[in-house]
Amino acid sequence: MAEPITLTGKDFSVLEVCAVATGRRVLMHTDAVAMMARTSKIIIEAAASGQAIYGVTTGLGPRVSEALAAEEIEAFALNTVRGRAHSVGEPLSRPVAHW
Repeated sequence: MAEPITLTGKDFSVLEVCAVATGRRVLMHTDAVAMMARTSKIIIEAAASGQAIYGVTTGLGPRVSEALAAEEIEAFALNTVRGRAHSVGEPLSRPVAHW
């Protein structure tokens, strides 16, 4: 079995993306986890202060000037991801879809 790929938050090659897409196990380096925690704290503090953060506390694109209510933010984030998870036409084979 192939060695897992460790995400460091500093580098990630195209070959590693392909390996993960085809089932390679992924680990998070402790430095990457710490980096994510720091970033999350910055965003949470900025949002709590009322600062506009594109796509986090505001809408996207032409709705950038629309502020989201605090209770809308979580659902908005989920809907943003779901809204981009679609396609048209016949399904691609697994290797092509994961390339």
